[in-house]
Amino acid sequence: MPDAPSSIATFTVRGGPLDRHRLAADEAVDEILIGSDTDCRFCIDLPGVSPIHARIWMDLDGVTVHDTHSPRGVYVNDDRVTGQAPLRDRDILWLGPPGGESSVMIECRFAMPAAQAVGSSAAPDEAGHALADLVPAAPADAPGPAGAAPPSAADTDDALADLVPAESHPEPAAAQDGGYDFFVEEPGVEPSPPAPAPASSALDDLLVIDPGPAAVAAAPAAPPPAVSAEPASDEFFVEDAAAPASGEAERAADGFFVEEAPPAVIFDEPFAIDEPAAAPPSPPPLPAVAPTVALWPGGAPAPSAAPRPAAPAPVPPPVPTPAAAAVPPPISKTSRPAQPPPMAEPPPIPPRKPPAAAPTAAAAPQAAAASPGPAEARRAAMPAARPAAPRPQPSAAPAPRPATAASRGGLPAMAKYAALAAVVLLVLGGIALVASRSLRAPKLEGVNPSRVGPGQTLTLTGQNFATEPQANSVRFDGGRPARVLKASATEVQVEVPDVPTAAGRDSPVKVTVTVDGHESSPLQISVFQSPRIHGLSPSVAMPGEEVTLAGTGWGMGAKVRFGSTEAPVLGATATTLRVRVPEAAGAAGTSLPVVVTMGADASNSFPFLVGRLPLVTGIEPRTASAGDVVAVAGRGFGIQPASNTVKVGGAPALVVASTDSEVKAIVPRGAAPGSDAPLEVKVAGLDNTARGTLTVSPPLDPVELSFAAEPFIDAAGHEHAVLTTGLGPAFVLSASGRFSAAERAAEAERRLNAAAVLLRANRGEDLEVRGVDADPVVVLMGKSDPLLEVTEEDAAGYDEDWTKLGGKGGPVTRGRLALWWGAVARDLVLMLVRGESPRHAAGLAPEGKVLVDLFQAAHQTGRFGIPLSVLEAARPATKDALRIVGLRVPAAVAGPPGAGAAASPAPGVAGLRLEGAWTGVETDAEGRKFVTVRFAGAGGSLSYQRALSVSVPLTGVEQPRKGSVRYSVKTATGTRFYVGQWDGEKITGKIFSDAAGNLPIGSFELGPER
Repeated sequence: MPDAPSSIATFTVRGGPLDRHRLAADEAVDEILIGSDTDCRFCIDLPGVSPIHARIWMDLDGVTVHDTHSPRGVYVNDDRVTGQAPLRDRDILWLGPPGGESSVMIECRFAMPAAQAVGSSAAPDEAGHALADLVPAAPADAPGPAGAAPPSAADTDDALADLVPAESHPEPAAAQDGGYDFFVEEPGVEPSPPAPAPASSALDDLLVIDPGPAAVAAAPAAPPPAVSAEPASDEFFVEDAAAPASGEAERAADGFFVEEAPPAVIFDEPFAIDEPAAAPPSPPPLPAVAPTVALWPGGAPAPSAAPRPAAPAPVPPPVPTPAAAAVPPPISKTSRPAQPPPMAEPPPIPPRKPPAAAPTAAAAPQAAAASPGPAEARRAAMPAARPAAPRPQPSAAPAPRPATAASRGGLPAMAKYAALAAVVLLVLGGIALVASRSLRAPKLEGVNPSRVGPGQTLTLTGQNFATEPQANSVRFDGGRPARVLKASATEVQVEVPDVPTAAGRDSPVKVTVTVDGHESSPLQISVFQSPRIHGLSPSVAMPGEEVTLAGTGWGMGAKVRFGSTEAPVLGATATTLRVRVPEAAGAAGTSLPVVVTMGADASNSFPFLVGRLPLVTGIEPRTASAGDVVAVAGRGFGIQPASNTVKVGGAPALVVASTDSEVKAIVPRGAAPGSDAPLEVKVAGLDNTARGTLTVSPPLDPVELSFAAEPFIDAAGHEHAVLTTGLGPAFVLSASGRFSAAERAAEAERRLNAAAVLLRANRGEDLEVRGVDADPVVVLMGKSDPLLEVTEEDAAGYDEDWTKLGGKGGPVTRGRLALWWGAVARDLVLMLVRGESPRHAAGLAPEGKVLVDLFQAAHQTGRFGIPLSVLEAARPATKDALRIVGLRVPAAVAGPPGAGAAASPAPGVAGLRLEGAWTGVETDAEGRKFVTVRFAGAGGSLSYQRALSVSVPLTGVEQPRKGSVRYSVKTATGTRFYVGQWDGEKITGKIFSDAAGNLPIGSFELGPER
């Protein structure tokens, strides 16, 4: 069951990047603004959240959520809020449609105010659950004063401290008849009155005083403690000698407990100092054992003298009454127990871990040996998950030793000085620790101004502040956090939070700064009641339209200014103001600060824009070319890119990203150039069209190898994007996997334009197609990063017959599409970068001949590449043919090279292991040449065996199917493509000048080097 909130109301984000982001409200009457604006009380800075998305009002009648007319709406559970709606405990508040991709889910928890929770126990804070569980609850029928309150936090701390063995943290105990007692306070029971204690010095408080054997001899004998046959399983208990049977069940039910009357506590080193009254006569020598001081139940030390008188027969304990069995008499740390009657010599100390044999009749009554004692019952009720820490156990009872001066409490003077020195060292260490902490703690030295109102900026000066704003915790009146705006080692700027103030006079408020857990000393400032604006809805409007201000600190007589113009106030409450935008506010796009004043006190300013949603406020960069990305700033855009329609220079632009305040789009190839090219943004569901202007640069002449991503719409619901050059469309991409078509096109544009720079800089660079039979990609020769990735969705898109020529092209596969894309890309490099005639596309299909015709027409002008004049003078049929090159895979484009021609190896032929060195011959127009090929993964080298050996690198080494081999070699005359087949002894195949395998230029034969 989830914990109830400790505040009156908590609002917690569930899921998303701000999961568990929470706001706790401690006021019974309060207003909370929720939105992405930093001035909102509950700021949720996410793309789907409007600046002021919702307003929550809390009072004694309940909690209400108000709609602020945000574009995506406010929902309670599954119902949209129109105007206002009540909120109840555990309701889900949605910012946006429930379950939407960018919607925010907020869990609402409400508790009664403290004044209404009379009689209910206070819920512990999160850090205090474990501490509260450590204190055992007193039985319901336990005797005690009427109306006793439950244990306080201090009592809980004392009980927890008592659960730790005394050896781990010894504390000074009060002397009782010359002895010291170890005891545990039971919570919930009134302590007995303290016994008078003699005065002691600071040094005596650190020591245990041994009263000597005389006091021990006067004490009566006590029954020996019952010894369990099993070892102790928890270090946080002291075993009970003889607990009343009637209380066993109640104490066993407690998760943690303390058993009274522990066995003797042994100290390895005596640190008690007591001067004996008289020196003992002729003490015998000490045995070679460590000195010990034993404390027995009741506070009397165990005697150190030997021999001991015989102990009388053990007396069984009296049977207690039920009331006495339920709660033993309490023993408090602060009050001393009553003086016990004199005890006789106690029995020998049994070992802590006795053997598994049953105890004898002399050790305990027979009934105690037959039934489990209270210690065993309580251990059985203990949680099994609690780990047991090792504790020292004596291997046997200490041997008796002769009485000495040391055993009666006397020590040499040197021991006194050693103990005193230890105390001094502890004090000095504590002083050093406090000093080191004080040096690291922040120090407040001044504030500016010393009189501020809520929402205003306050500058704190001092030392040891954190340089990161979020690393400083600034609080007002000890609990109200302030938003840190700026920070340095000596100065922190904060926004004053809402603190309780009285109208008409200043209220003193203390400010503290905490850094790394170290809190500064408080500094007092004066806070006066002033108006504060939390939000404005809508924050964009035209003159004459009505807007609502949300905030605090105003009343009748409040005035509102838009810039320097006062606005008429239509209605006012303690938290809202309805105003009309003044007619003199300005033209659309004007930004104005809104300020509320009450007399001479002014509120914080809130930004306002004149206009209608959506609204364009800026465009960067102001000058762009086709393929450049421009960022359009404003208000009211759709958070999904597909919900925004952008046009640049009259041509549709591809939207690649968007938020409520920004849209990013790529300038299309068809944008009309000019210094005032119009830019328009239309948002689905809004009637207004946002407008702006930018400068569009004219295309380069001659045509340059550069790509621009543009939208490609063929049918509703089909998501495509096209990559274009100055010659027309080149490649059409579709949405695939988790990437949209726009995202894939934008990334492909970036990679292809980067590759174009390398192709222009180095004539040896070229493109190639890899993985035709598996995952085809177009890459730079010798590189691994793909420029174009061919997916199943891309192939399915080309099957949609965008050219309306019917199904003459045949079904498109990834391999066929990859070969066509590779041929078109390589021809574009030849025409636009090298100034050479294209040949790859025409070698695959007749449709590629239009590129050859275009280049020949451009070559007749005597200019490099393809001049714009040639394109403008081209006939319509030529332009249509150029369009078909990018939108259709011709029927003549077959599958991957050798897909049907290469024979499979005969049955029983050994598999091909390509790694290593191979030797053989190549035959081409230059004649027959001997070669050595070394394969290493996807690369390797090829060496021509001449008088001077020449080696060139291998790239794109593949084995697309069993026994087949493909690789390429870049030479001075161009790239050569090798396609071969393994017959069990050698690899034979052909050499091509194109990746499609349509232009053979030679043959080769290779065998493993022997």
